[in-house]
Formats: sequence, structure tokens, C-alpha cells
Amino acid sequence: MAWLLKWIAYGIICFSYLMGMIATSEWLVERTPNYIVGYLVMGLGAFLIGLLLLRGRDLFSTYIFKSKALRTYLFLTIAGPISYALFEAWSHGKYREFANLKDVWLSPGTVDWLDYFLCIAGVAFFFTAGCLFIAGIKEAGKNCVSLCVFSFLLTATLVYVTNNDYEAIRTDGIVIQKLGEKEEIGWSEVRHVDILGYLSRDGSSANSTRSFKWEFVFYLKDGTKKVIGPFLYNDYFINGSLEIKKLVMEKKIQMATDRITEEEWRFIKVDMDYEKVDPEDFYSVFQYDPNTGEYYSIPYE
Repeated sequence: MAWLLKWIAYGIICFSYLMGMIATSEWLVERTPNYIVGYLVMGLGAFLIGLLLLRGRDLFSTYIFKSKALRTYLFLTIAGPISYALFEAWSHGKYREFANLKDVWLSPGTVDWLDYFLCIAGVAFFFTAGCLFIAGIKEAGKNCVSLCVFSFLLTATLVYVTNNDYEAIRTDGIVIQKLGEKEEIGWSEVRHVDILGYLSRDGSSANSTRSFKWEFVFYLKDGTKKVIGPFLYNDYFINGSLEIKKLVMEKKIQMATDRITEEEWRFIKVDMDYEKVDPEDFYSVFQYDPNTGEYYSIPYE
């Protein structure tokens, strides 16, 4: 019987984490007191019930005020959604700042390695700050404090340095701004465009996942090339790709699409099962006819 009670307690705690995160996330959007009540009852209240089933009456002694489990719950269900909301607000703010009426495609972002570095620094700050909140400065130790301060300063510095970085495809050309250097390329300078697909590895080597992505490669008349991407299998990226292709054709620029390998198709079919995207739109990006299994060319008028 004890094991059943234990599993019920864990189930209630998992439920409370889910409800706590949802309540905090929704409150950040709508700011209504209903979500605060929901957090206190369905989130924190349910968590305390689950903890009571695990710990017994000792929970209501001075233990509850020293409980690392309670501090962990508060940190993850409050700081987690707030951190994500801040990231979303920063990302959307960049879109609004750089948006231009001539935009066909706009993507805030800097050089790849800095993007990864920024994510790593941000995650390091989040977890070290959580460690300090949960365990306390004395128990966490000076190394944790130093790492927290360093990761915060590094994250803030990278956000400042990359804040104005973006790439855009506009009706009058391509605009790329990275690390303060802005480059504008008119369509008259573009000789050829390729759409190249590939399988990428995302995450650390131990926990990496593979997914199909593609890029637009613009070959310039001076012999250099500019790469815009990556693009992923979802509505936003596929519709953006179709708009870019339409513009390239309007500019009478020669364009070629990559042929997708059998291995790549296996990953694409997984995306097709999970993403609510019309497959015909994806086929149109790569000019592929699923009925014949052949690729086709689009004649220029």
C-alpha cells in the first residue's frame, strides 16, 4: 500500500508542476487574478498535498520553510515561465524593430557560434541562479556564485553585442547585419540561387537529435556567396521559402533545388506526421512531384 501512496504522491507533484507553469505563463499574458488563484490551488496547493503524502506530518514543522523541494518548485514554476517570456519578448521586439515594408523574409540572428554561445551562457545562468536560490549561497559555494555572476555578465554582453544582428530578403535586395557590420546586396548582383537541404545535429553530442533543414545560397557575380537560413519544416519557414522563391523568379534569377536523399526523406516524413503543414507546400519548395517521384523545373515567363 505504501508504494501505491508514493506513486500517487509523485503523480500529484508532476500534475502540480504542469499546472504551476501553465498558470504562471497564462498570468504573464492576461494578468488576471484567476491564474494566481489557479497557481495557489492547482499548482502550489497540489504540490504541498503531494509533498505531505511523501513527508508526512513533519512537513508542517519548521521543515516546510527549509524545504529544497518547495524552493525547487517555486523556482521552476515561476522563474522558468518568466525567463521564457522574457526571451520571447526580446525576440519579438527584434522583429518589430527590424521590420520593413519591403521584407519578404526577416530573421534576427547572429553568426552561428555566437547564437549557440548565447544559449549556453543563458542556460548556465538560469541553472546556477536556481542552485543559489534552492541550496543557498553558503551551501552552493563560491564557485557556484562566481559561475552565476560570470554567466550573467557573459549573457548580458552577448545580448548587447548581437542585439542588432539580422538577415532580411527584401524586394530590393538582401540585407545582412552581423556584429555591427551591415551589408546590402542588390538583386542585380545575384547570379544564381540554390536551395540546399541537409541533415543537422541539434544539441550536445550525447543527446543530439537530427532534423532536416535547408538554406538559400545566393551566388554573387563577384564570385562570393551569401547563405540565408536555416529553414525548418513548419508553416512559417515553408511559407517564407515559397515567398523567397516567388521573388527570385520575379527578378529573373536562375534557381536550382537540391535533390533529397532517401535518408533525408525518412526524417522529413517524421516531421510530416507531427507538423500540421500541407505537404504540397513543402513539395513546392523543392519542386518535387510525389506522384511520379521526380523533380520538375518551373519555366520563367
